[in-house]
Amino acid sequence: MLKDNVLDLLRESEDYISGQIIAEKLGVSRMAVSNAVSALKADGFDIEAVTRRGYRLTGAPDRLDSIGLGAFLPAER
Repeated sequence: MLKDNVLDLLRESEDYISGQIIAEKLGVSRMAVSNAVSALKADGFDIEAVTRRGYRLTGAPDRLDSIGLGAFLPAER
């Protein structure tokens, strides 16, 4: 799911990551990245968006969901 992949990239990044870089890494459009970020925000994730810098994850909801649970599962799930 695109939303999960965007969240993974945001978690891996120590600083801002541009929408263009996310789009290139995932093989999607920048609009698709923007939509995924909006969906993550709606799910309770705090994501900063700064023009010419990109996106940065600043907080996550304190509830367990499928996205958070995936971090604890082995990669070969």
